Amino acid sequence: MIAKRRELNRRPEQGGLNGLNLPTDRALKVKECASALGVTSEQIIHLIEAGKLQAINCATSTSGRSSYRIPPCAWRKFLQRRDTLLHP
Repeated sequence: MIAKRRELNRRPEQGGLNGLNLPTDRALKVKECASALGVTSEQIIHLIEAGKLQAINCATSTSGRSSYRIPPCAWRKFLQRRDTLLHP
């Protein structure tokens, strides 16, 4: 269990974009992305609402609480942009 948790928390520069071990065959949940980066779900939602991370709002009503899903391609682009900012 501990080894698996360490693997999830690997930074992109340690294992490439796939080093975070997130699924690439389905949209990702906010909680999965937050866990992979070691941040809160609220921080991921802030990135989405600020337009820095693309996501799809899958909520049944637009007047209620948002339910975001992040496409794998949007997640990869986000990580690439961040990696470029950290390692020019």
